[in-house]
Amino acid sequence: MKQVCSQILGLIEFQVDLNSISIEYYSHLQSYETIKDVLEKAGFHILKAPKKGFFNRFLKKLAKDNKDAFGGKPLDCCDLNK
Repeated sequence: MKQVCSQILGLIEFQVDLNSISIEYYSHLQSYETIKDVLEKAGFHILKAPKKGFFNRFLKKLAKDNKDAFGGKPLDCCDLNK
């Protein structure tokens, strides 16, 4: 595994567990697709990430809607006592 990971430019850290590999890398130096290709050529099987559930999608949409509505800054009521 170390030999395979040494080929990847921008790799910060990798951790190997029983059935998984976690990799941290600088995204401006390397793309996910390139890392995936290197690992697949080395014989590793890449699984698709599980779909995000309803609740997670709901929270992301709520955060986006709040940012659009309030401009990403605190509400005026938060500045009353300053």
